[in-house]
Amino acid sequence: MCIDLCKLFRKKNTITESIACTFKKKNDSQLTDQECHAELCLAEALLMNALLTFIKDDNLGGLIRGSLKVRKFYGSFRACEQIMKSRVWILDADKDSATSKTHFDSVYVYMGIGTFNLMISILPGRILKILQIIGFSGSKSTGLEYLKKGNREKGLRQVLCGLSLLGFHLMVTAMICDRDSDSDIQMCDEILTAQLAKYPKANSLIAERILQTINKELSLLKDSNKSSKLYYADNRALCLLLRGAYYRQMGPTNLALQDLQDCLAQSGIKEDFFLMPYAYVEFALCNIPINKNQAIYMLQNTKKKFSHYSLESRLHLRIHMALMNLNDSTEGEF
Repeated sequence: MCIDLCKLFRKKNTITESIACTFKKKNDSQLTDQECHAELCLAEALLMNALLTFIKDDNLGGLIRGSLKVRKFYGSFRACEQIMKSRVWILDADKDSATSKTHFDSVYVYMGIGTFNLMISILPGRILKILQIIGFSGSKSTGLEYLKKGNREKGLRQVLCGLSLLGFHLMVTAMICDRDSDSDIQMCDEILTAQLAKYPKANSLIAERILQTINKELSLLKDSNKSSKLYYADNRALCLLLRGAYYRQMGPTNLALQDLQDCLAQSGIKEDFFLMPYAYVEFALCNIPINKNQAIYMLQNTKKKFSHYSLESRLHLRIHMALMNLNDSTEGEF
């Protein structure tokens, strides 16, 4: 729907204009500010669509479809680059076109290129091989540099650049390696402090609401009809896994261990679900301060014991990075 809406406001070329564009360079000065903005929104929507494809489906077919979508949104951003370089921005009667140019440049140069490079650079190896075949590569450092610049600008997407940095350092990094540098955490704190000062009502205690939602679902499951044992077992285990992961990050650790133990002890879970291996990994990470050797053993055993479950490649990447971190911190103990 978003993509269709963007296309509705794009410039409509006649047949003659479309034919002419194939023989000579497109004149972007003929585009109105609204049409330029529609091109940019379309590029962003295509980017999000490609990202969701990778997150939703990690089989080979999904990877190929995602790669083709990457090619599509990349082409759309290239069109925006052409507008940025060649369009002459003039003052309209109702608005300052120079301001529109500032927003346009900050979105394309900083958020567009930054997000593209960052997204490509953190994809699993087999996806990168497919993307390299069709001519794409990404630099994590370049992506982070552009997003940081975008976060310092006053363009419309300044907030989104900040949210992208927060999402990467606080969620993606935690998911794939569970460790971040102190300077990155400090930067995240500065971004949050600045945004909360600008939007004080945004401080709505999201973490507590997440916990309340999980507790509510557990209560509903407890009071529900247990005629479907598989449904009850899987959903109860999922809620316990989520609450255990929440407590592992927010504390206290003993509550995390209790929930994860209950999750692992839940009978009737569908075997090809991701619940058990993910619960074992969370349980292992909880044990790092208690017994690092045991945590390492549990991570290695989880990788060997489970296979052919949903989101397997993502968990393997996380296990790999966690083991690397643990082996670095326990050097000389083996």
